[in-house]
Amino acid sequence: MPLVSQHLTNLDVQNVFLDKVSVDFSSCLVLEELKLKHCGLWVHDMSFPSLKRMFLVECNFPEDYSVRISAPGVVSLRLHVGRGKTPLLESMPLLETACIELSYQCKDQCRGCGGDESCEGCHGYPVGSYRSVLLNSLSNAVNLELKDEPKVYIYKRDLECCPIFGRLKTLLLDMWCRAIDLHALVRILQHTPILEKLTLQLRSDENFLNAGRGERKHARIEQTFACAHLKQVDIECEEKLRVKDKVRQIVKIFRKSGILTEKIGFKKIPRPQGYHHFEVVSPRAFDDNWSGSGGE
Repeated sequence: MPLVSQHLTNLDVQNVFLDKVSVDFSSCLVLEELKLKHCGLWVHDMSFPSLKRMFLVECNFPEDYSVRISAPGVVSLRLHVGRGKTPLLESMPLLETACIELSYQCKDQCRGCGGDESCEGCHGYPVGSYRSVLLNSLSNAVNLELKDEPKVYIYKRDLECCPIFGRLKTLLLDMWCRAIDLHALVRILQHTPILEKLTLQLRSDENFLNAGRGERKHARIEQTFACAHLKQVDIECEEKLRVKDKVRQIVKIFRKSGILTEKIGFKKIPRPQGYHHFEVVSPRAFDDNWSGSGGE
């Protein structure tokens, strides 16, 4: 039986397993906020016509297909995929703020295919029939955070049909930046015409170091981007040689695209066990040619 209510506005559910063909909240006429935490969502599609705020935190999804989620009125979204395939988001034209996090147990990750387009782990769809899983539906966001583990492939794959983020003003790119090439970073910046603040978080691990072996080819990147409204770039990274090399390449790309060095700030992320502590350091730690006048 469907959930029916003319008065329910907020629903908070934890540790529930749903095993149905579909979940339809169209009979909850005024439901505005939904929180699902540590839930198993073994369904084919979910529909929330009246929802404005949706938080799916550490939820598990099926491993052999992507759950379709329809929430056309959502303004604020948080999606943290614990296990299974990344859900496919339908159009969200009113979206303002979104935070997407794909964990290391996400099914959509490369298993060492070497770029083979038939890799189910990378692409999730038969060759030639791929459609954007996340980015197209997030294209109306004003504030956006994209996080994942290095081997997860969804963001890079979605970039192949990248939309224009015409309203995006703040963008945070977390773990995935370290594992993809800098062409992909330039590509997403080419699609953010009014971006004002960019935050890049880089950490070193085996995947980052392996990606770093071919870093010299990135010096030949010819593409540029035009973010005329970009006021601030924050680069948060560990103080390791390979990471510093990557940062230098990123700064070089920004300069080539007309971003003044004075707009670029740096934070060092040490690697204590269990947590990360941010510490402001001098830009000269990452940029030998720094000549800013704003002090150390």
